[in-house]
Amino acid sequence: MHQVPHGEGHRLFSEPGVPAAKLFDLPREQISERYELLRYGQGGATTSLICGTVRFDHPAAHQLVRLLPKLICIEAWQSPQMEWIQNTLRLMATEARAMRPGGETIITRLADILVIQAIRSWLAEDPLAQTGWLGALQDKQVGYA
Repeated sequence: MHQVPHGEGHRLFSEPGVPAAKLFDLPREQISERYELLRYGQGGATTSLICGTVRFDHPAAHQLVRLLPKLICIEAWQSPQMEWIQNTLRLMATEARAMRPGGETIITRLADILVIQAIRSWLAEDPLAQTGWLGALQDKQVGYA
């Protein structure tokens, strides 16, 4: 699972040297006002990708986002979180396809959980997150205050 916290964009291609398709040139199926389904390729191995945006309103969250690295990568297929990440992504995809009442709310909440868990993972594993006010947040006494 990859998170690109600063909105700098990314490219997905089948192998190095193959040009990436331009996102806005791809044919899309409008599922709802907020969701689209894109299909692209020529018969290779299937890859599913879920993309979204998250907005933070709290001032402390803005400060946290500024400190995040350009990319947060969680080895979802090999980490202790593997099962819940896979199940969360499957549930999001199922909700997006079915678009039942309340589906957009479920997708939004699950996306929030994925983002929070990705940030938690970064906080726990990255040495840069162990210093400054982020490090203080993880201290039992200081973090509580």
